[in-house]
Amino acid sequence: MFIKLIFLTFDQRKTMPNSINHKLPVTSKIPTVVSLFAWTMIFAGPAIFLHEFGHYMAGVAFGEDVRMTVSSVVSDTKASDYPPLQRVIQTGAGPLVSIILTLLGLIILKHRRNVGAALAIAAPARFVFSVGFLGVLLYRQFAGLPPPSPSFDEFTVMTAVGLPVWPLLLAELAFLIFVGIRVNKALPATKKWLCWLALLTGTVAGGFLWLNVVGALLF
Repeated sequence: MFIKLIFLTFDQRKTMPNSINHKLPVTSKIPTVVSLFAWTMIFAGPAIFLHEFGHYMAGVAFGEDVRMTVSSVVSDTKASDYPPLQRVIQTGAGPLVSIILTLLGLIILKHRRNVGAALAIAAPARFVFSVGFLGVLLYRQFAGLPPPSPSFDEFTVMTAVGLPVWPLLLAELAFLIFVGIRVNKALPATKKWLCWLALLTGTVAGGFLWLNVVGALLF
């Protein structure tokens, strides 16, 4: 009986460190952060390409002579010369692709957290610049200056239908907040800031590589 008790105690002590290690967050944080950075960097370039490819395919569907570059679609016809419906579809196709990719990332998020989070953050990254235009609108409004006439997608779409751009930008801001909340809930409970840092820096790094290296070689 005494010998059996000794063996039982020995087995419990041998398995104890493993059970403790499983509770330590440090052993799983480093791979998670590296994975989030790597996947976001991988997705950033294709997200830019597919956004522009949406514009390109819409232009081809309307019979336009369009050409893709590393970060845009070039046409011999100005967007302002298109009929309103064509302008809405051709200009809105790019953001629509970005939204679809983002929603796909949220679906993947349920099954493969790091891959889904990376895609959900990298795909709508360009919306951050569009939403930032809200600050420009507010400044010019309070300064008594006339509204600007930029050429980004959302402005072109809303101009085609005769509406101000700020409601669409607010909708994009709400969409970004929704995506951010979903991704944040899926991230590990500890060191979330480190995960977000990996996602954001991976997006910037991937976009830089696409615009200056990979995309430049392809186009």
